[in-house]
Amino acid sequence: MVVSLLALVLMLSKKLKNKVIKKAYRTKDAYFFNGFVKSMEISYIQQVLTSVLQLKLFVGGSKHVDKNSVYIAIGLIIFTFLLPVWSANVLSSNRWKLDKGPTRRKYQNMYPDIHLTRNNWTIYYWPISILRKWIFVMLPLIFNKPTFQI
Repeated sequence: MVVSLLALVLMLSKKLKNKVIKKAYRTKDAYFFNGFVKSMEISYIQQVLTSVLQLKLFVGGSKHVDKNSVYIAIGLIIFTFLLPVWSANVLSSNRWKLDKGPTRRKYQNMYPDIHLTRNNWTIYYWPISILRKWIFVMLPLIFNKPTFQI
């Protein structure tokens, strides 16, 4: 009796284990990617702000800025500008994969209202939103008006 009960419990636990593992992988695929992209956006904005601050200090003649940090800031500004351009290029070259299987499951929770098949321009939502953030951070540097960021 005890042996048969133990065998039943083990058999049920194996079935449940497979279901739990399958559900965990689906959840990880759906939400980990979204969190990663969002954290990349926050890091992106932080890099742009830091670079702009370094350039503002240099232009203002601050004694706390050396030439190496200015070169690094210029390199970061160029990199942060080229990142959305590069991502738009990758998205357009892989357009055929975006609405298929695992890739679609990753994106669908992040942008549920964006349909990739309705219009050819919808795949550029993320690069354009990143580029807009870059522009909104750079405007105060160009025009020296801090109220533009608000």
